[in-house]
Amino acid sequence: MWKNHNGFTLIECILSLSICLLFCLLILPAVVMLAVQADQAEEQSRMYEVAYEQVKLIRSSEPVQADFYKDGREYGIELSASKLCVQNKENIQVCIYQ
Repeated sequence: MWKNHNGFTLIECILSLSICLLFCLLILPAVVMLAVQADQAEEQSRMYEVAYEQVKLIRSSEPVQADFYKDGREYGIELSASKLCVQNKENIQVCIYQ
């Protein structure tokens, strides 16, 4: 006689859970890495924005070093004759060369 299966067996349940766990283990690090890269890109974009704002504000032939606050974050600005550099607290630096 044929048996009527009305649900999962223990082996089927364990296999399906292990497959789900394997997918989670493979996908979770990739998602975290994408989030970190997005944060870094956002910070770099913010630093370029600060640099371009300072180019508009500071017109000097002498070297200038100053601190600038934007969105609650502190940036160091260094302007010389050939470049403008913006540096954040994590020592990430973005330079614009003339």
